[in-house]
Amino acid sequence: MDAYLLDENWNALVDRLAGRFDAQAQGWTRRDEVVAALMDAGVWPAGIKRDDGPLESD
Repeated sequence: MDAYLLDENWNALVDRLAGRFDAQAQGWTRRDEVVAALMDAGVWPAGIKRDDGPLESD
């Protein structure tokens, strides 16, 4: 079962694990690796959830 985090919680988690977003970074970054690993594990930002019911955290 996938888990959907509110966008602010998703961003805080990714920031904590990978560091703040760097607009100057190019190519595949540590942040990209962390996001890919979270999604592989079934953890997603709520902003991409289909509107098929309430979020788990609601």
